[in-house]
Amino acid sequence: MSFVVIAYPKIDRKDYDWIQGIRKENDPMMFDVVRPHITFIFPTNKLDAASLTSHVEDHLTGFRSFAVIFDATKVVEDDSKTFTHLFLVPSVGFDNINKLHDQLYVDGMASELRLDIPFVPHLGIGTNPDEGAMEELAKSIAQGGKSIAGTIDELVVAEYDGKKVTDLKTINLA
Repeated sequence: MSFVVIAYPKIDRKDYDWIQGIRKENDPMMFDVVRPHITFIFPTNKLDAASLTSHVEDHLTGFRSFAVIFDATKVVEDDSKTFTHLFLVPSVGFDNINKLHDQLYVDGMASELRLDIPFVPHLGIGTNPDEGAMEELAKSIAQGGKSIAGTIDELVVAEYDGKKVTDLKTINLA
């Protein structure tokens, strides 16, 4: 069992349903594991749930609810080199996600920051061993000009048991 810190963007129902339709077809690894989300702290055992919650609360200084607009896609090879991911990437909110991610990987969590792979602010919508399939899906979405607006107004500390993400504590952004 490990713990994660994620955010579920507040988006319109039609956009949520569109994302879930894409994920159901193209993200079998994660579709039944967790709702559409942005990961701020990846699975870790470094801190227990209470300590991780305190860490997050202590490091939110200066962060308030912020807007996001997901309007780009990016195909990224997984660090395992066995499959690729398709990400929805925000043009609006990108910097805030990046800054908050970096701000959470300090002090007791500093040793958990992966320096061997770049952090890309994203919402995952596909996973496939066939990179070409993810490239084609990305191209199709880009041609459709999809843009999904929403907000990030809370973070969630959750437990991940390898099969399912279970929300434990919601922390509102000031």
